[in-house]
Formats: sequence, structure tokens, C-alpha cells
Amino acid sequence: MPYKDPKIAREKRLKWEASHKPEMKEYLADYYKKNRKEALEYYATHRERARDRKLKRVFGITLGEFRVLSESQNDLCAICNKKEIIPNRSLCVDHDHTTGKIRGLLCYKCNVMIGMSNESIQIMENALTYLKKHGN
Repeated sequence: MPYKDPKIAREKRLKWEASHKPEMKEYLADYYKKNRKEALEYYATHRERARDRKLKRVFGITLGEFRVLSESQNDLCAICNKKEIIPNRSLCVDHDHTTGKIRGLLCYKCNVMIGMSNESIQIMENALTYLKKHGN
């Protein structure tokens, strides 16, 4: 029997989804494969809404909060202080993969650099020492 109060129904659904993440991930991947054309059309016509939903789902922030964070960084990467150079791409949300805490926004290159180092300060310090040693 469905819940009459949509808020309660949503809370129950979100609680269930949170406790069944692998199943949800598999279901969504299958759904996307079967409905790829419709999904792409939806994202093309509802770009802002889709982005807002993804930010909420993945990072727990709204598109408005993302924009405030971006404006606070003058739309620049928190590491290299440059604008994102890849066309049609915004800055990436950098977050601690253990705690989920958002650290800031990074360009694609800096985000990949952090990820490839496994977020290890030691690896990043070693890379810096290496670059200094070889005169960069």
C-alpha cells in the first residue's frame, strides 16, 4: 500500500535505496542501457534539473550551492587558479572519499591529479620533490 503522504513515501524510498546501494547501482545501469536514447534526450532538455539531481545524489549539495561555491572561488580551480579549459565542462567537486566532505572545486586536470595520487599527501610531496629536483 503506497503512503498517502509523499514526504513519508520519499523518506522510505531514500532509506531503502541507501541500504541497497549495489542493487540500485545495477538497476540504474541496466535502466540506462535499455533507455539510453530517452535518457540522453531527457538530459539534453532538462540539463539544469539533471545536474541538480546528480549533485544532490552524489555530493549532497544543490546546483545553487555549487554555484555559490564556484563564485566564492571566482569560477577558478582551487589548486591552479585557472578556469576549466575543457569545453562544456564545469569545475569538479573535490571531496574526501572517506568522509564525503567537500573540499572545493577543481578543474578536470587537478581533480585527476588528486585522484591518481589516491589523495595521498606523501605521494603529492614526493611529486613536488621530484619536480624541484629536475628543475621544473
